[in-house]
Amino acid sequence: MAQQIKDKIAAIDQTIEEITSEQNINNRTHYFFSQDNYVNIYRNRIAFILYYVVFILLAISFYLNRDSYSIYMIVLALILFALLPFVIKYITRFAYVQFLELLKLFYKGNARYLEPTDQP
Repeated sequence: MAQQIKDKIAAIDQTIEEITSEQNINNRTHYFFSQDNYVNIYRNRIAFILYYVVFILLAISFYLNRDSYSIYMIVLALILFALLPFVIKYITRFAYVQFLELLKLFYKGNARYLEPTDQP
């Protein structure tokens, strides 16, 4: 009787050990993924800030060389440069779809599964 109780307690302890070790692995994995996510967010913010520092430098250079360019070209270039970070996703998706269409012309069995997802 006492041996059966000891065996049951040992089995329960082993089950608890397995559950907690899996939980620890999942917690560490979640922690690492969240850290990577934070690093990516900060990296994107830094890139966005650097992009607009370059934008300001471009605007200053256009202003200093305003005799070389017409005012319409300066305004158009600045508007396009300012909007690029917001439309780059659509430009790359369009380029990828065109690339897939080109691959389908030379279809050898590898372009079939490369369809882009319809994520916004």
